[in-house]
Amino acid sequence: MDLVSIMIGEQASQQLLKVPVSNNTICRRIDDMAEDINYQLVDLLKVKENALQLDEATDNSKDAHLICYVQFIHEANFWENLMFCKPITGGTSGQELFDIVDSYMDEHEIPWKNCTDGARAMSGRFQGLQARIRNKAPNALWTHCIIHREALAAESLSKDMSDVVETVVKVPAAALFLFFASLALLLFLEVHYLYITHRTEKSRTRPLR
Repeated sequence: MDLVSIMIGEQASQQLLKVPVSNNTICRRIDDMAEDINYQLVDLLKVKENALQLDEATDNSKDAHLICYVQFIHEANFWENLMFCKPITGGTSGQELFDIVDSYMDEHEIPWKNCTDGARAMSGRFQGLQARIRNKAPNALWTHCIIHREALAAESLSKDMSDVVETVVKVPAAALFLFFASLALLLFLEVHYLYITHRTEKSRTRPLR
């Protein structure tokens, strides 16, 4: 707008500011920035030793995705970046997960170095993703990680909030157990019926505190 104000005046510049952009202008800018970031990351990974961390996740529409993080040393600093997030269109076997990662590595000419994660399809010694990666990178190291993001986030919660989260996690699991175990459900109903009856009779004489 500085150029417009110089060439045709400040008033014209202000008028142009009122003109709305097209419906995909911001989207195109975001795509351009994402492409540039990915280009810079790939450029570094071509010459840097790196470690991969893989995770499977589902979005709000229940579609499965393979998420790949990469860690490396650059300028004496430890870097961690999101490498890619790709949909899993087939199954979740070790071969199919490997094909997704291998396709990305070949497409961007990134050498295999290191990969870590722990799902069975990934960590199998003979048929899992780990085995297939080691066929290409025999010196690759593998670490089984079972720390979930929710557990890490819960460490910084206050005690009251932590108690709430613990209850929310346990109740659905207990409900699912009772749903599939008819004997457990009958015992659950019987115990709670006696508890409610006992508390009701006692509350006739004095209020509950």
